[in-house]
Amino acid sequence: MLEIGCGTGHFTRWLSDEGLAAVGLDFSAAMLAEARTLDGVPLVRGDARRLPFADGAFDLAALVTTLEFLEQPREALAEALRVARRGLILGVLNRWSVLGLQRRLAGFFRPTVYDAAHFYGVGELKRLLRERPGAQASLPWGGFIGMALMVEDKG
Repeated sequence: MLEIGCGTGHFTRWLSDEGLAAVGLDFSAAMLAEARTLDGVPLVRGDARRLPFADGAFDLAALVTTLEFLEQPREALAEALRVARRGLILGVLNRWSVLGLQRRLAGFFRPTVYDAAHFYGVGELKRLLRERPGAQASLPWGGFIGMALMVEDKG
Protein backbone atom coordinates (compact mmCIF):
# COMPACT_ATOMS: atom_id res chain seq x y z
CA MET A 1 0.00 0.00 0.00
CA LEU A 2 1.21 3.50 -0.84
CA GLU A 3 0.26 6.43 1.39
CA ILE A 4 0.50 9.61 -0.67
CA GLY A 5 1.15 12.74 1.39
CA CYS A 6 2.29 10.73 4.40
CA GLY A 7 3.71 13.71 6.31
CA THR A 8 5.29 12.39 9.51
CA GLY A 9 4.25 8.85 8.57
CA HIS A 10 1.65 8.36 11.30
CA PHE A 11 -0.85 6.50 9.11
CA THR A 12 1.87 4.73 7.12
CA ARG A 13 3.23 3.25 10.35
CA TRP A 14 -0.29 2.35 11.49
CA LEU A 15 -0.97 0.57 8.18
CA SER A 16 2.32 -1.29 8.58
CA ASP A 17 1.44 -2.23 12.17
CA GLU A 18 -1.85 -3.64 10.81
CA GLY A 19 0.15 -6.04 8.63
CA LEU A 20 0.23 -4.18 5.32
CA ALA A 21 3.44 -3.63 3.37
CA ALA A 22 3.18 0.16 3.49
CA VAL A 23 5.30 2.81 1.79
CA GLY A 24 4.99 6.53 2.57
CA LEU A 25 5.45 9.29 -0.01
CA ASP A 26 5.61 13.03 0.63
CA PHE A 27 6.83 16.11 -1.24
CA SER A 28 8.18 17.77 1.92
CA ALA A 29 11.75 16.83 2.82
CA ALA A 30 11.16 18.25 6.33
CA MET A 31 8.13 16.01 6.93
CA LEU A 32 10.02 12.95 5.67
CA ALA A 33 12.97 13.81 7.93
CA GLU A 34 10.58 13.85 10.90
CA ALA A 35 9.02 10.57 9.74
CA ARG A 36 12.46 8.97 9.56
CA THR A 37 13.15 9.85 13.22
CA LEU A 38 10.09 7.80 14.17
CA ASP A 39 11.38 4.72 12.32
CA GLY A 40 9.67 1.79 10.79
CA VAL A 41 8.48 2.22 7.20
CA PRO A 42 9.99 2.83 3.75
CA LEU A 43 9.69 6.50 2.75
CA VAL A 44 10.04 8.17 -0.66
CA ARG A 45 10.18 11.84 -1.60
CA GLY A 46 7.91 12.55 -4.54
CA ASP A 47 5.15 14.60 -6.10
CA ALA A 48 1.55 13.31 -5.90
CA ARG A 49 1.03 14.52 -9.49
CA ARG A 50 3.95 12.45 -10.85
CA LEU A 51 4.39 9.37 -8.70
CA PRO A 52 7.78 7.66 -9.17
CA PHE A 53 6.26 4.17 -9.46
CA ALA A 54 5.20 1.89 -12.30
CA ASP A 55 1.56 1.36 -13.25
CA GLY A 56 -0.08 -1.03 -10.79
CA ALA A 57 2.93 -1.09 -8.44
CA PHE A 58 0.64 -1.22 -5.35
CA ASP A 59 -2.59 -2.93 -4.47
CA LEU A 60 -3.98 0.23 -2.85
CA ALA A 61 -3.13 3.90 -2.49
CA ALA A 62 -4.25 6.07 0.43
CA LEU A 63 -4.56 9.83 0.74
CA VAL A 64 -5.35 10.78 4.35
CA THR A 65 -5.81 14.53 4.90
CA THR A 66 -3.85 15.09 1.69
CA LEU A 67 -6.39 16.21 -0.94
CA GLU A 68 -7.11 19.30 1.16
CA PHE A 69 -3.58 20.58 0.53
CA LEU A 70 -3.13 19.76 -3.17
CA GLU A 71 -3.45 22.46 -5.81
CA GLN A 72 -4.30 19.87 -8.48
CA PRO A 73 -6.29 17.08 -6.80
CA ARG A 74 -7.56 15.57 -10.07
CA GLU A 75 -3.99 14.93 -11.25
CA ALA A 76 -3.09 13.36 -7.89
CA LEU A 77 -6.16 11.10 -7.95
CA ALA A 78 -5.37 10.01 -11.51
CA GLU A 79 -1.80 9.17 -10.50
CA ALA A 80 -2.97 7.31 -7.39
CA LEU A 81 -5.33 5.23 -9.52
CA ARG A 82 -2.53 4.59 -12.02
CA VAL A 83 -0.24 3.02 -9.41
CA ALA A 84 -2.98 1.21 -7.44
CA ARG A 85 -4.34 -2.01 -8.90
CA ARG A 86 -7.39 -2.31 -6.65
CA GLY A 87 -8.32 1.22 -5.62
CA LEU A 88 -7.98 4.10 -3.19
CA ILE A 89 -8.67 4.91 0.42
CA LEU A 90 -9.38 8.58 1.09
CA GLY A 91 -9.63 10.35 4.43
CA VAL A 92 -10.82 13.94 4.06
CA LEU A 93 -12.02 16.56 6.55
CA ASN A 94 -15.67 17.28 5.81
CA ARG A 95 -16.26 20.91 4.82
CA TRP A 96 -19.80 20.91 6.24
CA SER A 97 -19.10 19.30 9.61
CA VAL A 98 -18.53 21.07 12.92
CA LEU A 99 -14.91 19.86 12.78
CA GLY A 100 -14.43 21.31 9.28
CA LEU A 101 -16.01 24.60 10.32
CA GLN A 102 -13.76 24.82 13.39
CA ARG A 103 -10.66 24.25 11.25
CA ARG A 104 -11.73 26.88 8.70
CA LEU A 105 -12.63 29.49 11.34
CA ALA A 106 -9.47 28.98 13.39
CA GLY A 107 -7.49 30.96 10.81
CA PHE A 108 -9.50 34.09 11.60
CA PHE A 109 -7.96 34.15 15.08
CA ARG A 110 -4.42 32.94 14.40
CA PRO A 111 -2.64 31.41 11.39
CA THR A 112 -2.91 27.62 11.11
CA VAL A 113 -1.81 24.99 8.62
CA TYR A 114 -5.45 24.76 7.52
CA ASP A 115 -5.44 28.31 6.10
CA ALA A 116 -4.10 26.88 2.83
CA ALA A 117 -6.44 23.87 2.82
CA HIS A 118 -9.42 23.29 0.55
CA PHE A 119 -12.10 21.48 2.50
CA TYR A 120 -14.37 19.11 0.55
CA GLY A 121 -17.99 18.21 0.93
CA VAL A 122 -19.33 14.77 0.07
CA GLY A 123 -20.88 15.99 -3.20
CA GLU A 124 -17.64 17.57 -4.35
CA LEU A 125 -15.70 14.36 -3.66
CA LYS A 126 -18.30 12.34 -5.56
CA ARG A 127 -17.88 14.66 -8.55
CA LEU A 128 -14.08 14.34 -8.43
CA LEU A 129 -14.30 10.56 -8.38
CA ARG A 130 -17.15 10.16 -10.84
CA GLU A 131 -14.73 11.24 -13.56
CA ARG A 132 -12.74 8.01 -13.10
CA PRO A 133 -13.89 5.19 -15.42
CA GLY A 134 -14.74 1.99 -13.57
CA ALA A 135 -14.73 3.64 -10.16
CA GLN A 136 -17.17 2.70 -7.41
CA ALA A 137 -17.26 4.81 -4.24
CA SER A 138 -18.60 4.19 -0.77
CA LEU A 139 -19.06 7.32 1.33
CA PRO A 140 -19.49 6.99 5.09
CA TRP A 141 -19.18 10.52 6.43
CA GLY A 142 -19.31 12.81 9.43
CA GLY A 143 -16.58 15.19 10.62
CA PHE A 144 -14.14 13.10 8.67
CA ILE A 145 -15.12 11.59 5.33
CA GLY A 146 -13.77 8.06 4.93
CA MET A 147 -14.01 6.77 1.39
CA ALA A 148 -12.99 3.53 -0.25
CA LEU A 149 -12.87 3.62 -4.02
CA MET A 150 -12.45 0.24 -5.67
CA VAL A 151 -11.75 0.00 -9.37
CA GLU A 152 -12.51 -2.71 -11.88
CA ASP A 153 -9.82 -5.31 -12.38
CA LYS A 154 -6.99 -3.77 -14.41
CA GLY A 155 -5.51 -7.11 -15.32
